[in-house]
Amino acid sequence: MKLKKATTIEEAYQVFETQKPLDQDNKEFYVDIYHKDLLNLRKDLVLNLIPDKSFFVTGQSGNGKSTALNFLPDTAIRKKYDVKYLNGRDVFKLDDIDIIDIILMVGYTIVKGKPAIPLLRGNHKRNIYA
Repeated sequence: MKLKKATTIEEAYQVFETQKPLDQDNKEFYVDIYHKDLLNLRKDLVLNLIPDKSFFVTGQSGNGKSTALNFLPDTAIRKKYDVKYLNGRDVFKLDDIDIIDIILMVGYTIVKGKPAIPLLRGNHKRNIYA
């Protein structure tokens, strides 16, 4: 949804959803407060300098983590990685969550949209995802 510029603080408060990160449609409102960190992360990702290929971004709710990550992938990253977004608020009941819920949803998000590859092992046929 394209946002419109507010003229008062009240309008700004009404326009921005504090639990919804900004995306490319609203780039004009994005203030890159993590510029140096994102440059370093982009470099590390492109040069394969992150040993276990996964990382976590943590912080308090509403401080811009998701918005910053929405603006992280550039052409070099998208050529090298299949970028996936998973927002816990969209997939979990936050008052009833267990670690297995997180593991299963992360796995599902990774393979969603990927074609199944038939795998034969003995007399059993299974599908795997690449």
